[in-house]
Amino acid sequence: MCIRDRDGEDYIWETVGWPFYESHGEDDIERNFGGVDIICTAWDLKSGESLILVEKIFWVPLGKYVLSFPAGSKDADDHDPGETALWELKEETGYFGKVISVSMTHWPDPWKGVGRTKTVHIGVNLNDPWNKYPTKNLDLEPEEDIICDWIPLKNLWQ
Repeated sequence: MCIRDRDGEDYIWETVGWPFYESHGEDDIERNFGGVDIICTAWDLKSGESLILVEKIFWVPLGKYVLSFPAGSKDADDHDPGETALWELKEETGYFGKVISVSMTHWPDPWKGVGRTKTVHIGVNLNDPWNKYPTKNLDLEPEEDIICDWIPLKNLWQ
C-alpha cells in the first residue's frame, strides 16, 4: 500500500500475512507461530526498581509514533521462539538478554487475523559490558525508526 511517511513523502508499506493454518492438534499449534512479542525487563541497581523496555516507533500506517514492545516475525526456518525473540531484541534495540519464559501460542487479534504469536519474556543485565553501548542493527529494515527507553515498571501505565 502507498501512504505518506513522517516526512510527507510517498512510501510503500509492506504488510505481513500468514496463511491460515489448519490445526492438527496442540503440537501443531505450538510449532506454527508466526512471530514473537517481547516483554523485556531489567533491574536498576541504583534505584532498586524493576524496569521494562518500550519502543517509540514511527508506525507508517498511522502516520505517527506509537509506544510498543519489541516484536517481530519469524523467518521460515525459525523453530525456537526464544532464539527468534533474542535476534529481534538485538536487531531493534541492541540489547543482549536471556530468555526467562515463553508463552503458549496465542492469537493476538483473533477476530480479524489468523496470525499466531508467542510472548517471550527476556531478562537483560544492564551491567553486562555487551549492554553498555547497545547498537541496533536495522540494516535489513532501515526504514524502521525506533527509539528505546527503559521505564520503571511501576510507571508503565503512565
